[in-house]
Amino acid sequence: MPKLRIRWASARSRSPVARSEAKTCSDLLNERSGEVANYIPELARVDPDSFGIGVVAVDGRSLAVGDAELPFTIQSASKPFVYGMAVEEHGRDGVLAKIGVQPVEEAFNAIALDEATNRPFNPMINAGAIAATDLLGGDTAEDRLARLLAVFERGC
Repeated sequence: MPKLRIRWASARSRSPVARSEAKTCSDLLNERSGEVANYIPELARVDPDSFGIGVVAVDGRSLAVGDAELPFTIQSASKPFVYGMAVEEHGRDGVLAKIGVQPVEEAFNAIALDEATNRPFNPMINAGAIAATDLLGGDTAEDRLARLLAVFERGC
């Protein structure tokens, strides 16, 4: 059975929210349903017993639970950060002109547009994430990639 390691960034982090997060993690620690995706090479190499969550509050306090410090491939977890960068750069209305915000039943990897608006339905499906990435400043795809990597490497 894996052990749950909880690391508080400071005594101030021992808030009810942090305690609730730690309890949730403890409750989920022995969950073994599901499978590691084997169609993505990076994910296929992941130890299925690894479990970690890191939370950073808007005031900078943080909580790390379990294997939160293990390097991992972020895959679709990058989408909210890319969307946030686009909104920061172009404003909400500027991004909304290019990417919708409606929920859909499409899979995360859908490349689909809303026929009525010719926009991706939302930034959490691949079509929306690609559109959000295209909105980022930079003369080339390589420039945009460098910006994204810089944000991810500093911890978003």
